[in-house]
Amino acid sequence: MNGTRDGFRLLTDRFTWPQDASVLDSETKHDVTICNLFLNEKLHLNDIVRLLDEDRGRVVLALLEQGIIKERRTNPRPTQSTQERQKYTERR
Repeated sequence: MNGTRDGFRLLTDRFTWPQDASVLDSETKHDVTICNLFLNEKLHLNDIVRLLDEDRGRVVLALLEQGIIKERRTNPRPTQSTQERQKYTERR
């Protein structure tokens, strides 16, 4: 995948909702919504920030944690919840 959006390299071009989203915690549901809006609805980061009344950094972090965009920092900060959230979502 060589595409870019909003200055980030995409790692995938499609997002699939988890089959049973009702079992997801509210934070993971929020992240799944961000991924869906970004990839499937093709909204720009600023549009998602405005629509969800969310901080841009939080939107970017959700996309990073779900493996949607590639990390641009040379020394990325590890996140504790990355593995926990990824096991609940399908990215392709």
